Amino acid sequence: MDILHKTQKDEYFLERIQHGETEFPFRFYSEDVWEFDFHRIDWHWHPEVEFVYVEKGEISCFVGTEQFILSQGCGLFVNSGVLHRYEATESVCVPNIVFSPELLGTKTGRIYQKYIVPVIESAISCIRFSPSVECEQEILQLLLHIFRLTEKENTEMQIVSHLLKLWQQLFICSEAHREHMTGDKGRRAQLQVMMQFI
Repeated sequence: MDILHKTQKDEYFLERIQHGETEFPFRFYSEDVWEFDFHRIDWHWHPEVEFVYVEKGEISCFVGTEQFILSQGCGLFVNSGVLHRYEATESVCVPNIVFSPELLGTKTGRIYQKYIVPVIESAISCIRFSPSVECEQEILQLLLHIFRLTEKENTEMQIVSHLLKLWQQLFICSEAHREHMTGDKGRRAQLQVMMQFI
C-alpha cells in the first residue's frame, strides 16, 4: 500500500511516478485527497488506466473536459492518457488502483487488440460506476476484492485474474458509451497543450 501527498509530474503534466514494477505494472494506493497540498491531487495524466473508489466522503473530479462529484460508494474509471484532477472539501478515503493495460495481455495478442484497444483508444475519458446499477455494482465489488488482495503476499495471479474480470465488465459497460461517442483522443491532446500553455 502506498500513500502519496504530492503530485509529481513534468512540464507536460505527465506523472513521474512508476506505478508498480516493470515486471508487475500495478499499484494500489490508499489516499485521502484532503492530505495533499491545497487539498487536491492536481492535474496529471499517465499511460496507465486508473480505477477509483470512494470509501468515505466525496470528491470533486475533473476528468478531461468533465466535472462532477463522486460520492461515497461510487467508483470511477479514468482512461489511459487522460488529464485528471481531484479535490476535497474534507477528509475523504479514496482507495484506487493504477495499472498498465499490458498486464492483461501483450499488445500484439488477441485479448489486447479485441478488448483493450477499443476502450483505451476510444474517445471515452472516464466512466462512473454507481452501486445502484447492477453491472456497475459488480465492478465496484471486484474493485473492493482487489483492494483486499493487495494486503496479502503472493497474490499477483489472483490480482490479474480479478483485473481480467474487472476489464470484462468494464468492456461491457463501455459499449454503450463507445456507441454514442464520436471523435478520438485528439481532444485529450488539445487539452494537454492548453493546460501546458496556461
